[in-house]
Amino acid sequence: MMNNICIGAHPFAKEFMRELSKIEDVRIKSYLRLVDALDAEIRDALDIVVQRAKDNHDAKLLMTIPGISYYSALLIASEIGEIDRFNDSSSLVAYAGLFSPFDLFVRREDVPWSNNKAG
Repeated sequence: MMNNICIGAHPFAKEFMRELSKIEDVRIKSYLRLVDALDAEIRDALDIVVQRAKDNHDAKLLMTIPGISYYSALLIASEIGEIDRFNDSSSLVAYAGLFSPFDLFVRREDVPWSNNKAG
């Protein structure tokens, strides 16, 4: 509540923004225009990311993994680079830091195998 104005919604929720737009205050109107412009920029950037992921063969393959979406797929694909530079999957896993080099050489049946990021 500020200046005796109380809006019963979470800031930036649609209802909150709708109620704010009813307030006749030059500053609020200006801020709302800025929020709208930033929302448009974010949508444009997301559209570019989505299109680039759809145009990238490696990103499309990565997006078949549950939990990997457009941005993550492009990030992983750019980090890996040319996949042919890795001799095998273990080399890629070691490069990514998912296992320590020691874990790659020592596999014991009595130790649970997990995908913990080494670090």
